[in-house]
Amino acid sequence: MKNNTVRSKLAFLRLAEELGNVSKACNLYGYSRDSYYRLKKLYEQGGEAALVEQVRAKPLLRNRVAKDIQSKLIEFTFEHPELGQKKVADALSDQGYVISPNGVRSVWLRYDLETKKKRLTALKVKIESGQVTLSEKQIAALNVQANSLKNAAGQLDTQYPGDLLVQDTIKFDYFPQLGTVYLHLAIDSFSRFAFALFSDCRNSETATRLLSNQVIPFLTKYHISVKRVLTDRGGEFLASASQSPFQQFLTQQSIEHVKIKAYNSSKINGLCFEYMQHIMRHFCTPAARQYSIKTIDDLSMVFQQWLNNDNYQREDTSAYCFGKTHYETLTGHRFA
Repeated sequence: MKNNTVRSKLAFLRLAEELGNVSKACNLYGYSRDSYYRLKKLYEQGGEAALVEQVRAKPLLRNRVAKDIQSKLIEFTFEHPELGQKKVADALSDQGYVISPNGVRSVWLRYDLETKKKRLTALKVKIESGQVTLSEKQIAALNVQANSLKNAAGQLDTQYPGDLLVQDTIKFDYFPQLGTVYLHLAIDSFSRFAFALFSDCRNSETATRLLSNQVIPFLTKYHISVKRVLTDRGGEFLASASQSPFQQFLTQQSIEHVKIKAYNSSKINGLCFEYMQHIMRHFCTPAARQYSIKTIDDLSMVFQQWLNNDNYQREDTSAYCFGKTHYETLTGHRFA
């Protein structure tokens, strides 16, 4: 765990140096600028060893949750493993066990229960050992986990090209002279083959156009149909009242719409986040140096050339490519 943490911090520092832009690196990695300068100073003074998380040798017992509240919390946690820390804190406080959301999290961390997946896994262990009898809510929560988007290896659970397409809209502010630009991105989760559309709009019509004009026609040529599309709950994908144009299009195409909350997007739909980092490293900096990009059309033309090369020529060692290109993984054919 420490090695992974150190590697992540090193990658963050190197990306900031490579981009020459601390703010962009912070946005991509979720750090503040203060954290960047603190980590940079630590690394300069002590190297990689200085980046290892410092753990307090002795816990501050005075900050611990009272034993009776802690016991009730653990009991309630297994009764309602699907609830987050705020809802659990509110429910317990209503029952006279006053505890804050942070207090709930501190206990969960101590018992390795801080994520829903961990709580459900622990509940399964209790079931297998005969310690609990399941309620309807517990059964429902376990069924949700069984239908999770991730497999045992933590990867998006996808079986073949077109099985699961992930789509996101990302503010693309690397070229400030263009004003506000959005990158509409769709990636086949099996092959990692990517489709992209630049626009000054972040709306449902543009998100739909990426699917209807690019994704579906291209995949149809290879007799590939899209089964599911995974998005967050952004306004370009969902409407509060009636169906959005994006939802209407999916319904017309008989495509299942899998929706996740925006704050979980980078955890579950990490494919778009990872690919955006790849774009920043391998497209943005070289393009800024080599091309005169003054309009969205200029950006689209240069990016499409780069994207074609990435889709058709770059060999990818990730699952499920196994060293093949994205195009070869998608179609089963080598690009001539």
